[in-house]
Amino acid sequence: MSLLIKGTSVFKAGTEGAMFFCIHGAGLSALSFATLAKEVKHFGTIIAADLKGHGHSKKENQNDDFSIETLCTETIETLKELLQRFPEKNVVVVGHSMGGSIAARVVDALTNIEKIERIVGCIIIDVVEGTAIEALPFMNQIISDRPKHFDSLESAIKWR
Repeated sequence: MSLLIKGTSVFKAGTEGAMFFCIHGAGLSALSFATLAKEVKHFGTIIAADLKGHGHSKKENQNDDFSIETLCTETIETLKELLQRFPEKNVVVVGHSMGGSIAARVVDALTNIEKIERIVGCIIIDVVEGTAIEALPFMNQIISDRPKHFDSLESAIKWR
């Protein structure tokens, strides 16, 4: 199932248990969590969103702001909307690579600054924050290099 939140494509699988909110890496998309969703949907609700310029989201223009601050702000807005739509669910934030850097910052902002208690965990996969942040200025090139189509779901997941 897919939702649209403030122009962001959001994909959902499952209805049970906690919400696992997934943030993908640079140049990837929400669909990079497809195999995880296949397993988690049996006991949890998995939600993955496309970051700006990734997957089904659109780039506004060639000079889009891909700074870590902007990506975090947009992710916080998306997660807050999901918290409103699913008021009964606790949340585990999952981030891969650059998404891990975003996840850590989002969880810190929402739990320590805004005191949102429904965020009960944070899983960070394969992140070297300095490297992820250094890659941000090259985001337009990374996104431009990404294939427009894949032959299968498996080939899309394996890309990169």
